[in-house]
Amino acid sequence: MSPLKGQENGQTTYDERQIQSREAGHAYLPEFLADYNQRFAEPPRSDVDLHCPLAGQLLPANDWKSHAKGSADGTVLFTC
Repeated sequence: MSPLKGQENGQTTYDERQIQSREAGHAYLPEFLADYNQRFAEPPRSDVDLHCPLAGQLLPANDWKSHAKGSADGTVLFTC
């Protein structure tokens, strides 16, 4: 098998799990995320939370309004 399939490091591949339905994929997702995060997650470099606060409820995707300012040099600044 190809090393891209995960065989050289002993990992089970997507193909070997026989996930053939959406329901089976959803059932496997928690296990996949736990394994993925255990292998690739890194601690944050800072304890400061830089996420933008939400003011009220989220708008539907087609009504989303973003606040952006363009400048003469072609850069765009998005604000929260």
